[in-house]
Amino acid sequence: MFSMLRKAADPRKIQATLRATHFNGELKYLPQTTFSQADLAYALEAAARTYEAVERGDRRPSTALLLRFGQLCSVREPALLDRLWQHTKGHPFPRKSDLVGCTVPEEFHHLVLDDEPGKETASREAMV
Repeated sequence: MFSMLRKAADPRKIQATLRATHFNGELKYLPQTTFSQADLAYALEAAARTYEAVERGDRRPSTALLLRFGQLCSVREPALLDRLWQHTKGHPFPRKSDLVGCTVPEEFHHLVLDDEPGKETASREAMV
């Protein structure tokens, strides 16, 4: 599934997303047409072997890597997000209550779905 999403992602959108985030690398090293495993590993700021193992299914991705992957590859459709999480984590895309006690970087908090829209169920402090 990672491979399919990586190959279907628009590199220009990935670069635009990286520009808008706190990307530490240089965008000039990333291609304009297609992203290889190594390119996406660089964009995710992960080791190439780590990303390769995740894509092959030999390693489960961290919550932060999975959220960042979804953000970079513009995975926004709820059904697709749930499939990605079911495939890699064995449970649906997380709600705030799923992340209590987990380490989730601040820049990904907005990607997490509310348990009940309009009702605060988990505080930011709980998602350390």
